[in-house]
Amino acid sequence: MGVFGQWVRHPDRDEVRYAKWVHARERTIAHELGHIALGHVGRPAIELAIDHLPLDRHDLAVLMLQRDCGVTQSVEESEAEAFGGLLLRRLGSSRINRSPAIRSRIDEALS
Repeated sequence: MGVFGQWVRHPDRDEVRYAKWVHARERTIAHELGHIALGHVGRPAIELAIDHLPLDRHDLAVLMLQRDCGVTQSVEESEAEAFGGLLLRRLGSSRINRSPAIRSRIDEALS
């Protein structure tokens, strides 16, 4: 498994990023929206960096990415994945799909 999307919190807005090569773009975006909607804090960037960087780079990563976050990541990921699935199922089966104006806004938000 890898990181396909990312929720970035800015002081004035939230941003959802995803890898250009991701296969299930809408699913990835819905998953990240789940983190936002469910009020998740996230996984410390240092943990992610240490998981993927060579051992000789860990000190530099610790220095550059010091953050404080004590949330169990697997619970948040499971919740966000469930939320994303429900959101896409709801969007796919509702009256929203019958309204071109609303569908256009959803498509714009998911691109």
